[in-house]
This record gives sequence, structure tokens and C-alpha cells, in this order.
Amino acid sequence: MLKVPARTPDERGIRPILLLDGRTMLVTTWSSFEKTDAIYAYDLTTHDLRKITDVPTPKGTTLFAGDFTIGEGQVVWWTRLKRGPAQIWAAPLDGGQARAIGTQQTDGSGLDGVEVSGGRVAFSARADGIYSLPLAGGRPEPVEGGAPMHLLRWPWIGTPGRFSHGSTTFTEIRNVETGQTSEAMIRDGERFMSCDVDICWSGREDRAFYRLRDGSDKRPLPGNVSRMGQIARNRFHVSSLIDRTRTGIDQFVAAALYDLPTGRVGDLGVRPRKNGEGFSCDRPGFDRTGRLLAYSIGEQMYVIDLDKL
Repeated sequence: MLKVPARTPDERGIRPILLLDGRTMLVTTWSSFEKTDAIYAYDLTTHDLRKITDVPTPKGTTLFAGDFTIGEGQVVWWTRLKRGPAQIWAAPLDGGQARAIGTQQTDGSGLDGVEVSGGRVAFSARADGIYSLPLAGGRPEPVEGGAPMHLLRWPWIGTPGRFSHGSTTFTEIRNVETGQTSEAMIRDGERFMSCDVDICWSGREDRAFYRLRDGSDKRPLPGNVSRMGQIARNRFHVSSLIDRTRTGIDQFVAAALYDLPTGRVGDLGVRPRKNGEGFSCDRPGFDRTGRLLAYSIGEQMYVIDLDKL
């Protein structure tokens, strides 16, 4: 674990995105709440910041820049206009001006995934549908068979998506390059099941567990589980620890990182804060690749490269 400053020299908050390499992290800054204004490469050893690009926010934007991803020397993200399409943007990681490379009409909810592969940008709309367009810019084209699907992790697409209203996610998936498919085993009475390419997990009350998609190798999942949570690298899990012994009411006391195969657990140092009449505890989340766990406590940011554990 590294401990680095959580603010720029001019006292702006730094928000981690993902690791570019073993010592450099992609980060953003905000000009106001959730409104990203710039992207930087953050050297975790020297604490130097190198600006990659300014992030445009066109007039009429209602969904600010999000889903930052990298590939083929570019950083890519999207925004959405109130009365218009989602806009997909790119900028060179070496530094340079951001450019709009394509647009896609969606419902008001925007996109739910963006990735770069093979000279193209693949993305999915929250309403459903997989599309791709050239990284150099152009018109999006539907991906064959992607109409009811959402982007899981390219080349895997599936349904239901992360923002679906049901109680499961990605129980049916397909590899668009090989045609391989997988339907997760869901037994009678099981609910709140979230799946990745290899495993699924459920956070139903005190019966949380994870297992392979075919239903085998079922194991208990410790701590408190969120439907929108993640098991990174099929191995790591972050949970809010709950104390029920004092008042009979669930009380968050800490956040912990679990290494599921070994049973090791580490206290992340996150503690409850006063929230109205009660207390809440922020649960740090992994980056989109499952490699980075980064979170701030006060003026310090804690950075964990899970590939080094």
C-alpha cells in the first residue's frame, strides 16, 4: 500500500481512475461536483502530476465525463447532452487536445460501459445495445447480436446489465470474438446474483456466497455485500464490517479488504462518520480493471496495486 497526497498543489481533490503502469495512476480533477475538468498522469513515487488533457463540457451537458478507459495510447470517455446524444471523446495519453470521435442517441440514462480494442471503441447503452466506432472517429455501428446486451468486459457482452431493474446481472454472456456463451446457474430461491466472466456472487442477507458460473465450488462471502460490488481478479472483495452486538441495529464499524482464497483480511483504515442521526461507512471500490483500489482519508490517498499482493 502506498500513501500519497490526495490533492494537487493548488488544493484540488485528486480522483483515481486506474493504473497506467506500476508507478503511474490515471487521475482526474473536478471543477465542481462530478464535473471533470482535466485528466492527469500521477507519478506515485515523485507525486508529480502531468496533464494529459482538459476535459470539455459542452453547453447543455447533463451527464458529465465518465467511464474513463484506456487503450492503444488513448484515454476515452463519454458525456451526454440534455437534448441530444451521448458523445464519445478521446485524447492521447502522451498529452494533447480532447476530440469528440462519435455520438450515439440513447435514452436519458446514457451509456454503461466503454472499452478500446482493435482500433475501435466498443460501448453499450444503459437501455441496451452494443455498438462500436473507429478510435480515429466515425459513425457507431451495432455489434451483431448485441441488441439486448450490455458490455461486461470486451469481448464479453451479456444481460441483464449493471443498471437493470432486476435482481441479477450478467447471468447470460457471450464472447463476440469466439461465439462462446455461458449461462450462469441460478437455483430456485436464489436472488440478487451478480456475475462476471468466471464467477457469480450473491449478497442475500446473511447467506452471501460466491461460486463458479456453472454452480460449482460454492464458498461463503464474508462481510456485507453490495449488488453493485465487485470481486476483483476473482479473488479480492471489499466489505463494510457491521456490528450488531451493541444495540441490535446494524452499525458500520470499518471497511476491509478480503483475499478470498487465502482467507487473509486487511483493515483499510476507513471508519464511520456521522450521518444525520446515525453513522455511515464509505466502502472503497476497485477500478474497472480490478487491479487498483484507491481511496482517500482526509488529505491522504491510499493506493493498493492488487497485482502486487
